Amino acid sequence: MATIYHVSPTPISLPILHQKSYREGKSNANKKRHDWSDTYCTSILSALVPALGPNSRILLCEQIMNTTLGFEQIPKAPEPLPANYGAVKRYSHQRDLCLMSTLNGIERTPDQFRKIVEGAGLRIERFWECRSQVGLIEVRLK
Repeated sequence: MATIYHVSPTPISLPILHQKSYREGKSNANKKRHDWSDTYCTSILSALVPALGPNSRILLCEQIMNTTLGFEQIPKAPEPLPANYGAVKRYSHQRDLCLMSTLNGIERTPDQFRKIVEGAGLRIERFWECRSQVGLIEVRLK
């Protein structure tokens, strides 16, 4: 259930269905990025680039996949727990399998998000933990 938050004085046009954009405030650009292939995700993010200024940020609210070994971009759980907090993240992996089998979509790891974001000419500033199934990915211009 991803949502892009973007504030810009410039109206934006996105190549997706059910798009709402506003001159100021929240742009509900794509609620389910995990339903889209990497190509479409890159295209959606690329459409935002012309409206971004040097201080603009895009916050992607996404389910960020983590493994028991963890990723350097995401803080690890305290010992003796696995890096991804163990059984608590079971739902994330079950949802990933459901998306793959029914919609040809996926829940992405930090490295997979980086590939999409950099393909759109942007860079990831930071991954934000939210103590829930989802996290925030702060994205800026390169």
